[in-house]
Amino acid sequence: MRTNRVLSLILVILIACSSGLNATSTKAANTIFQHLSKEDYSEMTLELNFDELFQQLKSEEEHKAQLIMKSPADVVTAFQVKIKPRGVFRRYNCDIPPLRFNFSKKELEALGLDGEYDKLKLVAPCFDDPQSEQQLLKEYWAYQFYNQITSASFQVHLVRITYVNTGAEEFQKEQWAFFMEGKDELAHRLGGAVVDQYGTLPTELESNSYQQTMLFNYMIGNEDWDLGANRNITLVQLAEDAPLILIPYDFDYSVFVSPSYLKGVKHIDQQGIYERILIGQFKDLETLTETAEIFQLAEELILASFDAFTPLQQEHKNSMRKYLKDFFSLLENEKKLARQLL
Repeated sequence: MRTNRVLSLILVILIACSSGLNATSTKAANTIFQHLSKEDYSEMTLELNFDELFQQLKSEEEHKAQLIMKSPADVVTAFQVKIKPRGVFRRYNCDIPPLRFNFSKKELEALGLDGEYDKLKLVAPCFDDPQSEQQLLKEYWAYQFYNQITSASFQVHLVRITYVNTGAEEFQKEQWAFFMEGKDELAHRLGGAVVDQYGTLPTELESNSYQQTMLFNYMIGNEDWDLGANRNITLVQLAEDAPLILIPYDFDYSVFVSPSYLKGVKHIDQQGIYERILIGQFKDLETLTETAEIFQLAEELILASFDAFTPLQQEHKNSMRKYLKDFFSLLENEKKLARQLL
């Protein structure tokens, strides 16, 4: 079912334009997240009283901390930040919970950065072991993959961070982690605003974003999202009465990432490939095949993107490639694709 690549590219452009996500609709913001990415701040130290943080996981209280960042050009910048734990499962079950950073608006503005977007999420390995780090890196790549599909996706920035406990039980540990673009910043970049609501129906959505979200989550084996319950999704509206753009996030429960706490949740078929289950519904074969074309166009970039990434172990690269190739092989067979997803 692969069409001429020129025709595929035209299709991508037409879909992007029809959904209001063409290049002219994006708005750059000079934010702390964009600053981290642009200057490639990849080494960081977080000095925080983790004793207090761990004792108050249920609290929404923020904890004072210092974030020291170092760029490849050896430029060192220190921020006074406020930290609080976030998330649901990972908040109470991980060695280091996901964290929300609240930067000082005054410090940001003093550096010429937009003080409006002063909050960032940090995603860390769930457990203090090498396999959890590998799983964290795979979740990071899931975000990178979706960036290849659409600009209506969360950007992420990978860092090597050292945690220093300033509390009584001193410790220091170094891990991979990644920062996520904030929801409001993402909405600004797309030229719209976040809409927080429950009970959203597919008919309220911009159709291409709904279809791409469905197929992407199917690709990585992620069932941990719910449109009506507003779980692990963000809704953005570009103009009043315009359809809502659907944007997925939080991919740790996917087969692609396969964290240790996923065991017993998924089923394996006779070929050793984890079963994929589609959440949502494509209205017809034409809609399905048009969406599949978008993914096929990005296939080479997706499959090649993590090959040179040295922190990711080869055994994980192999399993990632095997799982993704199974998906892309399905896209080549229109009858089988229709049978499984319609």
